Amino acid sequence: MDTVYRLSSYALFRQFLVTFFLQFFLSWFPYADKNIHNHRNIVPFFLY
Repeated sequence: MDTVYRLSSYALFRQFLVTFFLQFFLSWFPYADKNIHNHRNIVPFFLY
């Protein structure tokens, strides 16, 4: 039972990480070439 719980929690954690980084990348990528030093463009991601 402990192994099943650990595997399911790891799967949930991995799913969260994948969605987090995917949304972060998609929200940041359009500004990457133009405003690489403008970190204010990252803020709208946290308002989703």
